Amino acid sequence: MKKTTVLLAIATLGIASVAPVFGLQQDRTSTNEYKIKAYKNCTLVLEQPMTSTQIAAYEALQQEAEKMDFIEVGVEGIDEQLELLSEEIEALTSMAVQETDDSLFIDKHMMAEQLAAVERLTDFVAQHEDKFEAISTQGDTISAHADKFTHAIEAGLENIDYDDLQVITPHNKGYHHCNDTTSLM
Repeated sequence: MKKTTVLLAIATLGIASVAPVFGLQQDRTSTNEYKIKAYKNCTLVLEQPMTSTQIAAYEALQQEAEKMDFIEVGVEGIDEQLELLSEEIEALTSMAVQETDDSLFIDKHMMAEQLAAVERLTDFVAQHEDKFEAISTQGDTISAHADKFTHAIEAGLENIDYDDLQVITPHNKGYHHCNDTTSLM
């Protein structure tokens, strides 16, 4: 449960907008701005400053998340195009094959159009394969950094019984969710 909570916190941090790396370093005047808060049954059981190792792991994770944001900008619109091509293939397939209880009719002209649409989809995917591979590779990199951050955070929490964890930074003041209410930390 604890590891899931930490991973959920990491995913939340990864989704959040991050400041440029130079901004993180300029804004950090003290490690007191980086804290860990642990909760058990909606009660704060620990609040402590992050160590330099934890901060370094957090910042490395944020840098990789920022790289992913940049990569994802390069693939905007690809999902929409894939959806359109898939819908076109589905529509052509339903027009090409007509079936009733008594008969099956295949329109060869529509089948040819459907095959041409499949070929366009295959070509489109091949044209963007490098982008999909870059996203996959960056996802693996983020996962490795998230594991390092998780281990760094968990190293300071071995004897703490908690069910929710908040990471507070200069750019993420955190929100505590408890019993369907949210409060700014």
